[in-house]
Amino acid sequence: MKDPRKHSFHAYLNSTTPGHQGQVGISRTSRSIIVDLATSGWLQVITARNRRDVSGARFRFDYLETRGDRIHYRISCDSNVENYYGRKLGVSRNGYIGLYENDASPFWKLETIGDWDGSNRLQFYLRDHRGHLAGNYESFNGDKFLNVDEGSRLSMVATDIYLL
Repeated sequence: MKDPRKHSFHAYLNSTTPGHQGQVGISRTSRSIIVDLATSGWLQVITARNRRDVSGARFRFDYLETRGDRIHYRISCDSNVENYYGRKLGVSRNGYIGLYENDASPFWKLETIGDWDGSNRLQFYLRDHRGHLAGNYESFNGDKFLNVDEGSRLSMVATDIYLL
């Protein structure tokens, strides 16, 4: 397999951080009277607790450039989960990482962890365009969402990589 670090690809995204392991998926149900999560598409690590409320998804990583030890990608949903196909990964005004039609982040930074081993996996830290690291934030009701301003910092792995 070609090195995915300088190519566009499709992949599943997983958290490998102890205590926060699991596939990254899309929140698909509204559980809040304050905000409609079904229309915001916030990302969550799938766990036994939230498995009925979060759909697994594949993501598209469109390679833009490499700057130093950071690889810049535009990231979007590549699964037919509700109406999220093609929506871009972005950050809400409160730091939540989700899929949006508008106001998506111009790019995301992947900071690779170690050397690529030739497999169809790539380990990295996910950072927004400002360099803020993705974390797993626990909200007031106990639900956890990916966030760039709050939460336990996450290490990630892209799996089942398919080069474009």
